[in-house]
Amino acid sequence: MASGLWSRSSWVRSHFRLEVGWRTISLILITVPLLVALGFVNVDLPPLISEREGGRTALRDLCRDSSFRAVNVAIFLGGALELGLAQWLPAYAEMSLGFSMWAGSISLLAFSAAMALGQEQRLAHQNLVHALLVGVPDGI
Repeated sequence: MASGLWSRSSWVRSHFRLEVGWRTISLILITVPLLVALGFVNVDLPPLISEREGGRTALRDLCRDSSFRAVNVAIFLGGALELGLAQWLPAYAEMSLGFSMWAGSISLLAFSAAMALGQEQRLAHQNLVHALLVGVPDGI
């Protein structure tokens, strides 16, 4: 793992030493998601709505539903919280707490890792509850 990380960082260093700009690197790396998107062009996907459910819900009806609006507000506020902390945390650690730039970056890394771990634990808990209630070991 460490040798792979070292080889990637030395690759980046050598390309920056050759004065390859960030725009060129971005254009090179954009090919990966484009290739993935092209791979999905010929894939047969199942229908989103089954015929027995009565079709799609109209957008007007969906927007009138208070639970739909509440979920959208919660998603918006959760995203705003994550982005706010991602912008604020390193600057706060550096300016107010007097940490180095490296320590400020590590604080953001620790926050992101804790959020990912929390999501994983939540998903694992949902699978456990599902297995206990239904009696089927779904992903355990």
